[in-house]
Amino acid sequence: SCSNTGVYTIEASFETAKPKNLGAVGSLLGNTAEARFSGGATANDGQTYGNRFSPKDRIDVDASIEIDPQHIGHAGYLVAAAFLGDQVLMLDALGNFVPVDPEVVAAGDFPVARSGVLFPTESLKLLNGIVPGQLGVRSADIDFLIGYGLSSLPGEVFFPRRPINLRIAE
Repeated sequence: SCSNTGVYTIEASFETAKPKNLGAVGSLLGNTAEARFSGGATANDGQTYGNRFSPKDRIDVDASIEIDPQHIGHAGYLVAAAFLGDQVLMLDALGNFVPVDPEVVAAGDFPVARSGVLFPTESLKLLNGIVPGQLGVRSADIDFLIGYGLSSLPGEVFFPRRPINLRIAE
């Protein structure tokens, strides 16, 4: 007699030739925007993008936002968050991910990666040549979310519905 009962884990990975479209636009306060978001992780200078990497890989994570045409030229800000388990980190103006309290972020108080006039296309470098193993990381599952807001709408962030997923595994 055979048995296959037990606890199982299913893991999925992908590889594409270009950064992924991150899906429909959402917003913290329910406003709408005609923006487009894309991004991805690469370990070969953008030749391919994927989500599964070794701790020995040198990883870049890049994101791009095509700003809503009605928001171009207005004062605004770019934000990026990394979700690692139940920990939330946000990219600050110095390019560092810093821990934040999700309740404080939900109330509209969060670090911004960059602020100023919004251009038609905005780019964010989320990770730049990071080798996880050199930082003691052998296994991790990280979701990155990017977004932008207008200075005239404090606390509002427009963001894609799908994150950039990064999985580190040996």
